[in-house]
Amino acid sequence: MSKEQPPHPKLAAARALAKRAMQEGARWDELAACRGIDLDMEIFFPLSETRDNVALARQICKTCPVAVECLDDALALGDVFGVRAGTTGPQRNNMLRRSSAIDTNTV
Repeated sequence: MSKEQPPHPKLAAARALAKRAMQEGARWDELAACRGIDLDMEIFFPLSETRDNVALARQICKTCPVAVECLDDALALGDVFGVRAGTTGPQRNNMLRRSSAIDTNTV
């Protein structure tokens, strides 16, 4: 089992700044790494989610100070299309199914 690496110090600092900005009223999506970048949306919403097609999106998401909020939002909306917080639609769909199974088993 691999141990998760702590975030790079610059990313940790960016996350702290983003958290402070959100406490002051900024929306998480205004602070996203993909926001304001002149990119083809095909990067985040590829026609086919192959490993090569999502690699650049994942690199951008890896630097994002609000990736946790992005993933939370995608899961709350049931968004299973494109790359969000470095996850693909099928990955989030699996997360939603596991979450649903856990909720069903705890009732």
